[in-house]
Amino acid sequence: LLRVHVSDAPLERIEFERALLAHAVERDPGLRGALQSAAGGARPGEVEFDGAHVPVTLLEWLPGRPMIELERVPQQLLHEAGALLGRIDRALASFPERSAPTPTPPGPGVSWDLAQAPEVGARHADAIESEAQRALFERVLARGGPAVAAAAERSPSQVIHQDANDSNLLVGAADENAYDVQVAGLIGSGDATWAPRAFDPAIGAAYAALRRRDPLGGIARFLAGFQEECALTNDALALVFDLARLRL
Repeated sequence: LLRVHVSDAPLERIEFERALLAHAVERDPGLRGALQSAAGGARPGEVEFDGAHVPVTLLEWLPGRPMIELERVPQQLLHEAGALLGRIDRALASFPERSAPTPTPPGPGVSWDLAQAPEVGARHADAIESEAQRALFERVLARGGPAVAAAAERSPSQVIHQDANDSNLLVGAADENAYDVQVAGLIGSGDATWAPRAFDPAIGAAYAALRRRDPLGGIARFLAGFQEECALTNDALALVFDLARLRL
């Protein structure tokens, strides 16, 4: 799979993503095939596109389809997704801080960095026309801001994936004759950064709650899987719900 990066993506950022994926697989060989590492250890290259030279990376192909395409997501899949993210974070815990450049923003004034969410949210709160919805949004900010600050104290910081959403989580059958699906992998390392570990399961839990009749049940199953592989302390775990709401 040839990944074409945005034209202004710094080479340092591209190398960082390649290195963190290689590190995770080295620390936990069982993650090979679940993470989209550079094919054959390939280094970033460059191609000409629309009159400009843009960076590219050759990645291994991961079988499966995005979880978001499923009509119904069984709770067991959410448990498996949380467990996979926990394994990845456990493997990345030894990845050095100095290797974590800032993620390339998706657009002007846009950031997916959860640490910046309280500031970004407060800056745009007036754009919400409905008074009821704006009041709800401000309540989320009022709890989410302190949760972000507390996470830095209650949860160790490390390089995290920071985007375990249902478009990046892949699912597939255990074999070609199987009817039941299972979590097959996680793609999309473009938002990876140095942050409190609690941010990662909170982001994944936020998407586990979406489009469910029992959003709290989805969060609980995702966190149960994560805790099996990379346990948060009770103090850090207590922050996850407010952090998840802040992501949404």
